[in-house]
Amino acid sequence: GGSAGAAGAAGSDADAGLGGLMAVPELAAAGKLFRTTAPARLTEEECEYTVTCRRHVFESHVVMDFEVTNTINVQQLERVTVQLEPQGDAADAWEVEAEVAAPVARFGEPVHTYVSLRRAGDPSAIKAATFLTTLRFFPVPVDASTGEVQGEASYDEEFEVDAATISPADFVVPRAVSGFRTAWEAAPEASTAQVQLSLPFATVAEAASRLIGKLGLAPCDNSGAVKSTAERAQVLLSGVALGGSQVLVRLQILQHPTRGLVMRAMARSDADDALAGLILGAIDV
Repeated sequence: GGSAGAAGAAGSDADAGLGGLMAVPELAAAGKLFRTTAPARLTEEECEYTVTCRRHVFESHVVMDFEVTNTINVQQLERVTVQLEPQGDAADAWEVEAEVAAPVARFGEPVHTYVSLRRAGDPSAIKAATFLTTLRFFPVPVDASTGEVQGEASYDEEFEVDAATISPADFVVPRAVSGFRTAWEAAPEASTAQVQLSLPFATVAEAASRLIGKLGLAPCDNSGAVKSTAERAQVLLSGVALGGSQVLVRLQILQHPTRGLVMRAMARSDADDALAGLILGAIDV
């Protein structure tokens, strides 16, 4: 129908994901957008089909937005969809509510196909989730020099790509607080969660940069700029979660003489639920 056409044709413009999204009736019902993540690659650069995934986060839905590019000039792909199969706990937490196909992927032209996931469990439980991810389409032969179709879609093909994921960090937006320590003391102590980990990074500075990226929070009190030679660092981070609760995280990173790079992360939230611990779940190093 026309809605899938809008989704497929949206590939060329910069805000393609969201522009296409709002044009699709099955997805427009998701409500007010909370945030959109950066695209994650699900295929190698040199694959015959390249796939990236952005996540559009709404109050009770996440729309998985797959950009698919066909790099083979002797075929076009028709009825392009992505199939998601939740793994482990994700099967209880998320259910597929709508799938929107891209009608056709011509050579070299990115198209968008969507899967709308509804949160089936507790809306405040923002847990990580992993999905087996399969690209499906009907290949149709075309003339490489003219792009003219030379046959029909007679069979469908499946192409497995890397797992699509949802991270707890998808449900927070970075927002710095002035006076982190005051905010930390004001947050209920009972909300505190902590984790200690060995880190696989080369330097304290690299660890700080990567962890800030994984958590998706804003550095406070100038703690985000860590010198490349630093042997220890304390990074203070804050943000606002879906639903409006404040999240605060303190990272202490240390180059240990015998154990290598180690980290202690503590989190607090002004919510009285398990939010702080869930946010630390984004640190999957």
